Amino acid sequence: MRINVFWGWVFLSLTMVPARLLANDFKCFPMAEIPFSEVTLIGEIHGTNEIPSLAVEHACVLAGSGRNVIFALELPRSEQVAVEQFLASDGKRADRERLINSSFWQSEKLRDGRSSVAMLELIMRVHKLRKSGAKISLLLDDGFWDEDRDMAMAETILAAKDKFPESVVLGLFGSFHSSESPGRERYPHQSIGYRLRELQPLTVYVNFTGWAWGCTPSGCGVIRVGVVEPDSVFFKFIAGDDIDHAHDGVVNLPKITASPPARYLVSGY
Repeated sequence: MRINVFWGWVFLSLTMVPARLLANDFKCFPMAEIPFSEVTLIGEIHGTNEIPSLAVEHACVLAGSGRNVIFALELPRSEQVAVEQFLASDGKRADRERLINSSFWQSEKLRDGRSSVAMLELIMRVHKLRKSGAKISLLLDDGFWDEDRDMAMAETILAAKDKFPESVVLGLFGSFHSSESPGRERYPHQSIGYRLRELQPLTVYVNFTGWAWGCTPSGCGVIRVGVVEPDSVFFKFIAGDDIDHAHDGVVNLPKITASPPARYLVSGY
């Protein structure tokens, strides 16, 4: 069954760390001092350079405690095996090209920002951190066509935390999914954060202004986004989110830039 293969890959990812790498030989570059939590959900707008970087550097900080980190991403579960194969590879250009040689990364119809250069670079950063001793596994957590996507994604995280209770969980999802909303008119499903409330997750809204790669009814490309006020405090976690009243806090980014689909560019490493 798919679920058995899936958890097999995750189990290997969490346990197969060479003994020589157990020391923390990696450096982190956190963009904000996000409080520690056993479960943290970061809400993003897809298609930026800065938000995946914010998330992966927080994963690095969490790994610096010596704990196993389960880093959940809103990417299709069908890509899990390919990602694990890349993480186990040398990470060379041919390995990266092999990773993105799938319909998810190459499709003209799935260019909503999740198949961006920045997401590829996030995976590459995790690869580099693992080579330096960080105990981070990537958990791809989107079925795309699940009848209730948030329920399915929440159940995957619950199963991961139940199977690996000593691990900390970090999730990077769209901002509604990461919230603690019980549902709203435009999106009636209960969010991931709401469904995980028994785990008391820390939910973080990322506030921004600038540009992102996204899709509109007229097509996909660079779009103007953002609501950050000029006098906002940047690069700092601020408890109490007054943006949508559905997160525990907010991180303001003074400027975001668009990250195009990775199919257009395989960055250097």
